[in-house]
Amino acid sequence: MVTTSTSSSRGRSKRLIVSLLPGLVLMLSLGLTHAPIAHADGYIGAFTATTANSAGDYMNLPPVLNDPTAIVMATPNWNPNGKAGVFDNHQIGVWFNKGVGVWSILNEDGSAMPVGASFNVRYVSGSTVSGSYFNDFTVTATSTNTHSDVTYINNSFTNGQPGLNIILTQNWNPGGVLIGTSNNHAVGLWYDTSVQEWAIFNEDSATMPLGASFNVAATLPSALPQEAFVQTATTNNTSYNSTCINNPYLDGSNVQVAWTTPVWNPVGVASQGPIITDPLGVWYDKALAQWCIFDETSNPMPVGASFNVFVFEG
Repeated sequence: MVTTSTSSSRGRSKRLIVSLLPGLVLMLSLGLTHAPIAHADGYIGAFTATTANSAGDYMNLPPVLNDPTAIVMATPNWNPNGKAGVFDNHQIGVWFNKGVGVWSILNEDGSAMPVGASFNVRYVSGSTVSGSYFNDFTVTATSTNTHSDVTYINNSFTNGQPGLNIILTQNWNPGGVLIGTSNNHAVGLWYDTSVQEWAIFNEDSATMPLGASFNVAATLPSALPQEAFVQTATTNNTSYNSTCINNPYLDGSNVQVAWTTPVWNPVGVASQGPIITDPLGVWYDKALAQWCIFDETSNPMPVGASFNVFVFEG
């Protein structure tokens, strides 16, 4: 089916059949670059689209990620484990695939999910969405919180907190509802100082469709100073379509996965950065021993662009 920015039913006919074989074969069939790693709130991992776990515009995640009320984050990862990978230059989101009872990653424009495309995933079950470090929740665009291209988060944890580090992932059908809403646009964050609230906006200024939903994870950088931070592209850390993170904590192989979301005015500063309408991902530059954020369409990374970043240490 072709997704649009209006509500629709995401009917799927293909089913992911997982044979209960020994671990390695199971991991290969699921496209895992490593098994899901349990952490305080749920699971994290890097997962790759295969012919076994993909159909049409989506790929299914492992069976253990089966809570429809979970908060799921996804960021494209071009080269998990440092191996060259496949580009997926489309805006992505997640949806709960009731047909197989698992979460899936989808291309918002309905384009086929390329085999070999990989994604970093953070999964927090519905019973643990307010952990000691992160607050995880879903925001849905309504006539009350949305104006033009902007949806206000309006959450007690985020209001009045310009210094928060927040990441987003579009969620087609929160709670696994049958009818979802697509928003095939790049999204970013900005802090509206006039109302002291964080907001989600379409980077290309397209009207935010009512019903569009977003998974949100927020933390105070002071709680996780090494794992949650802002990366700003400068002439020193940016080359061609990438800005690379020069941070001793991240340099080397200790960090297994990273997530990112563009932020227009980090910490609510008066000056704002450039708009980025292209799909974004992360990759690991072995030559520099650094993680990098890159433009999937190979357009130059604009100096001044800023990104909230979360990382997980393996």
